Amino acid sequence: MAEEKSFSGLIFVGCMSIGGGLGLLFGRPEVGGAVGMGIGFFVAFLGAGLILMGNKIVRAG
Repeated sequence: MAEEKSFSGLIFVGCMSIGGGLGLLFGRPEVGGAVGMGIGFFVAFLGAGLILMGNKIVRAG
């Protein structure tokens, strides 16, 4: 069986990094990081049921 990888953690970190970068543009990196974390938690929750198998994305469960 192919190795299964969940990528919801990568989604979370990516959203948090984008939020922090946008916060830096506006001079408030802590606010941008917090907003990015909120968006990251929400998107990771939605994507938690997806599992990457090889080059196909399938719904878990």
